[in-house]
Amino acid sequence: MIETSVQADDLRQEMDAMGRTIADELKAEATRSSILRLLRKRFGELPLVTVDRIEATDDLDQLNVWLDRFVTAETLEDMRITS
Repeated sequence: MIETSVQADDLRQEMDAMGRTIADELKAEATRSSILRLLRKRFGELPLVTVDRIEATDDLDQLNVWLDRFVTAETLEDMRITS
């Protein structure tokens, strides 16, 4: 409804960008949450530096690298989050 009410191309483009930005942030938050949950299940209490690094990361590509790495990581160090 809002999209149809926005007639100017520049405003429509701005709305599209805002939607992608919000969607990207929601994906990043869900991925951060998943990584932390999985790490805690496998390795127990996590060092604060690891938690802080994950929580401060907005780069979805980097978060996905860590999520993929979790599958083969035998130790927390194998995750290479703080290195």
